Amino acid sequence: MNKASRLAPDLELSSKQKIISLRNRIIHACGAVDDILIWEVVQKHLPVLKQDVANLLN
Repeated sequence: MNKASRLAPDLELSSKQKIISLRNRIIHACGAVDDILIWEVVQKHLPVLKQDVANLLN
């Protein structure tokens, strides 16, 4: 996402910074990532991201 932001600064995703932050948390926190938090993100935010990407592709 960070690289995509640099390559296309006009890329509009509603949760771009949250995606970057979660990725960093997962990568750098190793075993300290809460499974419940990740599941909530999948259930709540993934459908929104899917729609954002679909809108970009249309």
